Amino acid sequence: ELLEAYRAQGMTVALLTGTERPLIDLVLRRLDFFKYFDLTCSCREAGGPKSSPVPFQYVLKQLNARPEDAVMFEDGIHGVRSANQCGIFTVGVYDSMWDDVAQEMASVSGRYVRSLGELLT
Repeated sequence: ELLEAYRAQGMTVALLTGTERPLIDLVLRRLDFFKYFDLTCSCREAGGPKSSPVPFQYVLKQLNARPEDAVMFEDGIHGVRSANQCGIFTVGVYDSMWDDVAQEMASVSGRYVRSLGELLT
């Protein structure tokens, strides 16, 4: 629903993931999600892990976007920190895998949600 809402508003949407390209393509094709993204790339394609600002800078460059015009949704603390270093507004999304750093994630994110559904209300 959130991706549909963003597309309906004409927003540019990118997917940056630590997952490798074959699995990205498989999942997005199976879920019919390619239609929601202007750009999809793996961290390998973007030049580094999410613990580095490099892949976020790559995405911004590919989209010809400025950091202050971007919003990044991330469920991992390292990605939030790196996006913050780039000047990108971050929305931290709770993930039970990161439960031990949930408070820190909430404090370093521009906004923190337990579910993406919270952004629809």
